[in-house]
Amino acid sequence: MYRFHEVSEPWTLSKTPLWFLSGRSWRRHIGGPPRSEEELWTRFLRNVGQWQLVGSGMWALEDKASGAYAGAVGFIYGKRMMDIPYRDEPEMGWVIAPNFHGKGFAREAVAKILVWGDTNLEAGESWCMISPANLASRKVAVGAGFREAGRATYKDAEMLTFLRRSVTEFGQSIVMVTHDPHGASYADRVVFLADGNIVDDLSGPTPDSVLERIRTLGT
Repeated sequence: MYRFHEVSEPWTLSKTPLWFLSGRSWRRHIGGPPRSEEELWTRFLRNVGQWQLVGSGMWALEDKASGAYAGAVGFIYGKRMMDIPYRDEPEMGWVIAPNFHGKGFAREAVAKILVWGDTNLEAGESWCMISPANLASRKVAVGAGFREAGRATYKDAEMLTFLRRSVTEFGQSIVMVTHDPHGASYADRVVFLADGNIVDDLSGPTPDSVLERIRTLGT
């Protein structure tokens, strides 16, 4: 159905189409104002450089039947200016060319790249952000094992963030420090600290139970 190419490969450099550089067909789903061709080209070069620096990044999708560029999928470390505790974990992203919408490309590509990430990335979690209006990508995220972790603002736009855990599948553990009840509710166990000491813990947390415990401890 499709082939993967690292964005640093010659095929990708020669096939990156104008719709990707302009961003007009997909920018509304990512947040922030439209970007110039210069800004998008810098973004593309960042993705190439990430492969060289950290050994992961975005793959380009090639439609096997036509040889056309079908989109991109992969992981980035964007250092986004967002107030979320998992900002520095691998962020998964995907974008599919308009001509290939509705054909299952995103679902299959995301599933395959997540398998690669579980094997090759030293991280217990990955995350993604999606515009609330982008129902198609929200379905892809949930189908791939991501769960909604809360809302956050990115470049003046409200975004949904999603987390995917590797703890149960691969025996990895991760410790997250947060004051956000929604983020804490994704843990198997929440430990409450005060003045450097453990004062309480909660198993099987929900956003409401974490918030209630915080209120109780604060009184």
